[in-house]
Amino acid sequence: MKMKFIQNKSKTYFYSLITLILLTFVASLVVSQSNSNISLAQIKQDKIKEREIKIFNKVSNFRLVKIKTVGKEVHILLKNECGKSINSFYATVGSGEDGNTYNVEFLYSGIKNEISPNEVFTFKISLEEKLYTEGLTLQAVIFADKTEEGEYSILQEMKDIRLGEKTQLIKGLDLLKTHLALLKNNSSLLVENLGVNISSFETKDDTRSSAYNSGLSSGKANLIYYLDNIKNNENKSSLYVEQELMKLQSKLEGVISKL
Repeated sequence: MKMKFIQNKSKTYFYSLITLILLTFVASLVVSQSNSNISLAQIKQDKIKEREIKIFNKVSNFRLVKIKTVGKEVHILLKNECGKSINSFYATVGSGEDGNTYNVEFLYSGIKNEISPNEVFTFKISLEEKLYTEGLTLQAVIFADKTEEGEYSILQEMKDIRLGEKTQLIKGLDLLKTHLALLKNNSSLLVENLGVNISSFETKDDTRSSAYNSGLSSGKANLIYYLDNIKNNENKSSLYVEQELMKLQSKLEGVISKL
């Protein structure tokens, strides 16, 4: 009986040893696989890091400071080292019909009217594959003193757009002044009549460039936007509406002088 017990004990040790070896082997495979996954993930991450967004610049002192990817956006930090304020710039991603264009115009902004000298501006655009393959090009800038720098054809397009916008804003300003004089005591009718008249503005001139016509459209849209903000405000008093229209008159005069 004693001998039998020893034999069984030996078998127990033997089976335990086999089990331990198998567990060690399996654990080794798991660790190896885990390390392999980590390595593959690291390689993929390194490849992403190796990819760089290409930036090309045709403006000498509008300098790239930094590029950051934030979710599905790219934040491009640009520093104005031109010595004078910038109130418009133009950038393209890719080229031809498949490319995207960004005509950044500060004159209509209620928050920021220009990029001052030595100021860093964050230009935010959607992250897309073309930024890696074809890049973004800073094509041109227009300064607050109406001088300019950059690609000639792009500058001409920017100026044509501005001219179309200016045409509409001047017409809108003239209408506003006329209506303020005629309907001073009936502000709700004044806003309504202005909206009807501005909605009838033409946005196509066959004798002018497509950029000019684009400006006609955006100029008209801006006027309607300004009026809608006044019309949709909860304060419907005649005094409020009249004050807001006077502010709009001042705003239009300021924008027109800078275009």
